[in-house]
Amino acid sequence: PIKSLHQQDIQCLHRIRERCVRNRTGLVNQTRGLLSEFGVIAPQGLSSFNQLLRELMETKENRLTPIFKSQLRCIADEFYAITDRLDEINKELKILAETIPACRLLMTIPGIGCINATGLYSAIGNGSQFNNGRELAVWLGLNPRQFGSGEKQTSGGITKRG
Repeated sequence: PIKSLHQQDIQCLHRIRERCVRNRTGLVNQTRGLLSEFGVIAPQGLSSFNQLLRELMETKENRLTPIFKSQLRCIADEFYAITDRLDEINKELKILAETIPACRLLMTIPGIGCINATGLYSAIGNGSQFNNGRELAVWLGLNPRQFGSGEKQTSGGITKRG
């Protein structure tokens, strides 16, 4: 069925969130690579990166050149701006998940939070287009790929992407 405007709005939020996560990850990875060229090894993870940025901004790090320090300030500003934008989107998705009855019902399933609940709701709505749960599982890609010829049936694996 055609998506409602409400579902399209939620899907828009999810796509913007995905882009922000991708941009922030790219920024962190690039900065870690640049720092390693100056001999500063940055551990993986956002909290470690955030802590390292704060330490590099506060201390007089002799290994870093003035040009790189100024660029590092710009990188830090960009990182914090993207992180703040992601926090805003996550808060908005949480509010939507708490106000939509279908999302509240989905969040009762273990492992489904506000992001997954709003994502499912925006993608499938009320689910009336599926005759049963198996059709939904196939549409989501949760079932293994099946191959067969004649009497022999084999099932493949389930990929990370479904």
